[in-house]
Amino acid sequence: MITVVANGKRRELPEDMSVSRFLELGSVPAEIVVVELRGEIVHRHEYDCTIIHDGDHIEVVRMMGGG
Repeated sequence: MITVVANGKRRELPEDMSVSRFLELGSVPAEIVVVELRGEIVHRHEYDCTIIHDGDHIEVVRMMGGG
């Protein structure tokens, strides 16, 4: 088990995992979010190869449309 802080809340994950896998676990479509990991924006094409480790801070922001 690893512990991360996701959107300001402590969360336990079964293991180190890619950003893509993290989003899948939360049923979050990658196409509608921006992800920040360790204070840096993760580009969508890097979600599969960017790994979340114990102690990391991750922010996931959903895009919203409307006016």
